Amino acid sequence: MKDYTCIYYRFHHNKVRVFCKPNGRQGIIVLEDILKILYPTEWASLLEEKVNFVRSKLVPISIEEDGRTRELYSAYPDDAMEFWSYCDDAKDEDLYEEVGNWLEHKVCSPIEQGLAHMADTFSRVESISRYATKTIEEGNSDKVTPANTWIESQYKIELSWLRTQIVEMYKLSLSHAYVLLAEERAPKTNGRNTYPYKYFGVVEPDINELLSGKNIEFITKFKQKLKQSMESPSSYNCGKEIVSEAERAGKLLTTKSDDEIINEIWGTTESSSPNQYRLLKWFLDVVRSQRRQRRWA
Repeated sequence: MKDYTCIYYRFHHNKVRVFCKPNGRQGIIVLEDILKILYPTEWASLLEEKVNFVRSKLVPISIEEDGRTRELYSAYPDDAMEFWSYCDDAKDEDLYEEVGNWLEHKVCSPIEQGLAHMADTFSRVESISRYATKTIEEGNSDKVTPANTWIESQYKIELSWLRTQIVEMYKLSLSHAYVLLAEERAPKTNGRNTYPYKYFGVVEPDINELLSGKNIEFITKFKQKLKQSMESPSSYNCGKEIVSEAERAGKLLTTKSDDEIINEIWGTTESSSPNQYRLLKWFLDVVRSQRRQRRWA
């Protein structure tokens, strides 16, 4: 199809392609990308069988791939939702429902409004508005605080060095968005940027996604941030403290389970503080990796 552009919609670490006109109209969804999420190892063998349910409603589109022309199975929103309904035999029932909800509200909705080209921007704007409304209802929309303090309050993460890694991951997104929306630089307190609560809706979706434990890309970035802080410690990234914590944990790795280490050193369990527990599990992954590289005794 001529004059169509490809837009990528993110579902955790997966991507679903949507082709649309440059103005966002006439969006169509690539069905095999949905199948890859629901049947990660067997999607190719199931493709023809599943597509047969909606074959009369397919919209043909061809792409160049490895020097060859290949036709993709694509459909308009209503037909893509019907296609999803025929995938109800997927092994992971929770994932199946999550994909359906995401497909309906995050993909089909902007396409039906002629905004297919907005992709994740559409849902991000919705999230900013929703979070701002929430803070107004709670009476703290203009309460000003550093991102580190907000994360502690929002996600019940007590360890400052863990919170700092999340701040380091998203500080540029937050500061750039604030300048764009407020038309001024964020004020500072003790050398740290501070923001009204209503602006944290800019990064809330990404932090929620990280802490869900479902986005491999985000988890990898968090681990990389830990490693960077350990290798180049500064007063901003709590690197020295992280190295010290890694040395403490490294001494217990061969004698105790992760849960025992997390409880003994940081007094944390999965039930008492699920977000902090998850971050500490990933921290132990990093320590274990570093130990294999003979960095920690």
